[in-house]
Amino acid sequence: MMIHAPMIAESRGGMLTAIAVGIATFLVIPKTKETTAYLVIALFVALSLAGPPVVERFRTTFAPPEERDGSAQSRLDLWKVCITEMLRHPITGVGPAHFPLIADEYGFPEGKASHTTWLNAGAELGIGGMVCLIGFFAYTGWHCLRIAYDKRWRKTEIGHLAAMVFTFLVGYAVGAQFVTLDRLEAPFFITLIGTGLLRVTDQMRHAVPMQDPSDPAISATPALSKAA
Repeated sequence: MMIHAPMIAESRGGMLTAIAVGIATFLVIPKTKETTAYLVIALFVALSLAGPPVVERFRTTFAPPEERDGSAQSRLDLWKVCITEMLRHPITGVGPAHFPLIADEYGFPEGKASHTTWLNAGAELGIGGMVCLIGFFAYTGWHCLRIAYDKRWRKTEIGHLAAMVFTFLVGYAVGAQFVTLDRLEAPFFITLIGTGLLRVTDQMRHAVPMQDPSDPAISATPALSKAA
């Protein structure tokens, strides 16, 4: 049902995000006949829902410059402005929430948003700020992927939560490139779930080394319960 949102809005960034989430989901779910069937059905439903206007809109994502519509070109121009300001002020940036105040200097209306979370962070907070923001999400997402693939956690609630965090962060990473979402709370809360998983698995690994926590006999041990 959520696939309807980017299709109704004809959001190219939303469509790319949905595709990225689908790929991430395929990477982390157990490869069984049931899960494969669910994915095939979901893909079939999504493709059947995409009418001609949606397909045509999505194709313009990769259109050459001479065929690019005003919306896409404007977004690319805004991204170039972010890069320019980031290079002009690599240490401090132009200041938090200050991009809308300088947008008119580049021919955009005053108050215009940058339509990109990552480059906006670079323009407003400098290169260091952008690297820290990306690193906060990327580090957690990468290690959650490792937890989701680890045979010790794969079939446990910890493994399922790690897969959820990774899938969400992939979608957020793609979607946030097309819109300014620096004040959206959900990504930070879900990333905190991921950092908690990193902490818990680290403690459990030291408490019961080289053992499978999905084993009921092991999961009931005092050492493991204390670490959890």
